[in-house]
Amino acid sequence: MDGALDGPMLDALLRLVELQADAGIPAGDRDFTGYVANVLFDDWDQVWADALRACAAAGPLCARLRRWLEPVWGLRLPAADYAHNDLNLSNVLTDGTRITGVVDWDEFGLGSRALDLIALAVDCEHRGAADRLLARAVQVVGDEGLRCLVSYRIIGGLAVFTHERQAYGNSLGDEECAADSAILDRLQATGSA
Repeated sequence: MDGALDGPMLDALLRLVELQADAGIPAGDRDFTGYVANVLFDDWDQVWADALRACAAAGPLCARLRRWLEPVWGLRLPAADYAHNDLNLSNVLTDGTRITGVVDWDEFGLGSRALDLIALAVDCEHRGAADRLLARAVQVVGDEGLRCLVSYRIIGGLAVFTHERQAYGNSLGDEECAADSAILDRLQATGSA
C-alpha cells in the first residue's frame, strides 16, 4: 500500500480489522496473545536481547519500555479475535482507490485484533493515521492492553531490524527508534496508557 492512509482507505482498513472480532473458538496452539505475554514477561525467543542490539538508541528505548510495562507486568490478554499478527502497509494491496486484498497470513492466529491496529499505527506513524488506529486499539484492549501490545510491536520490530540490519544499514534503526519514541511520547502525553 503506497500513498496516504486516510479518509476512505483508512475507514476500509478499520472495517477489515473489525471483521476479525470475536472469533468464538478456543485459541489452542494458535494463542498469539499468550506468546506476546511470554515474550514481554518471560523473555521468550530472545526478542528483548535482539531488540537491544538494533542500534545505539535501542537500549534506552527498551529500558523505557520495561519501565512503561511495570504497572501491567504479567498481563495476558484474552485470545478472543482472529489476528493477522503482521498487518502492516506492505501486506495491504490496493488499486489506488480501494483495498483489494491482504497478504502474508503466515502469522495468523487467535489473539487481539488490537495488535493489528497497533502494527498499522507504528507502520504509518508518518502518514497521520496513527492516532486514529491507536484510539481504536485502546477501545479494543484498554490502556493496559495497549501498553503490552505497543511494547511487543516495538521490540519485535527492533528485533527484526537486528537480523536484517545488513540489508538496511544502521541509520534505519535510529529512525525506527525515533518514530517509536514519538509514539510513546504522544501516548504518555495524552494519558492513553
